[in-house]
Amino acid sequence: MNPLDYAEASVIWRDGLRTRPWKVRPDLYPALSAWVQRSEAEYERQRREDPDSILTEGAFEVMNRNRRMAREITAMRMRYVRRMATMPAESEGILTPEERTYLAQIIEIDSKFMEAVRL
Repeated sequence: MNPLDYAEASVIWRDGLRTRPWKVRPDLYPALSAWVQRSEAEYERQRREDPDSILTEGAFEVMNRNRRMAREITAMRMRYVRRMATMPAESEGILTPEERTYLAQIIEIDSKFMEAVRL
């Protein structure tokens, strides 16, 4: 897995603001998680060295920014996957493995609901 950085995460986030489908790297979620964990580890390292340092404050801000961006990217992708449940042809080749599992679960739930309401 290639490490994710802020520049790549920003591109993914900006692409997510569009209404049309967008392709992401297949290892998006492990990469997002590793990126956030690296920023958390850097903050902890700075905090142990000098809790009152401006560098510690900066590392704290970077950690929070990365967490927020990772959550926003995940939320955008989840909304996108939910939309794919109504137009599955658009999802071909765009979803990550985790998103394909999520989509299958949504379709199964929708199908059970439709059976329950007899539609």
